[in-house]
Amino acid sequence: MSDDELKRELEQVWAGMLQAFADYRLDDVGQLVVLEGRPMPPADGLKEAARHMPDLAGTAFLALRRTPRKPQLLGYLATRAAGPGRSTIVLVVFVRDGRSWKFAPGPASTAEVEVESASREALLKRADELPGLRL
Repeated sequence: MSDDELKRELEQVWAGMLQAFADYRLDDVGQLVVLEGRPMPPADGLKEAARHMPDLAGTAFLALRRTPRKPQLLGYLATRAAGPGRSTIVLVVFVRDGRSWKFAPGPASTAEVEVESASREALLKRADELPGLRL
């Protein structure tokens, strides 16, 4: 699968997950999120979580990130404007679960870091330097 196809797949998983959270569609949540035995949060909890998750549709894609140490993980890096001269770099981490990619909630599953606005290349370099944006 090419990176472009993979990017589109991750974007579909993410958009579907946010919509399933907002609509409290438990079957869809179970298909898109690795729960690992955790109980399903109540409807209000999922709706609140959806409001605080990054919206990839409102971002500019930067790159997919991989690490040989954890081949089951894939990071989606994007950026969005954060005000005059500022950008936010967004990282969403997906995990390979069988044949599909899913979101695995946890403390390092999403990150957002505000930085000075710069070129795409400079933002990627900055993302490499920031520990919170590493897999």
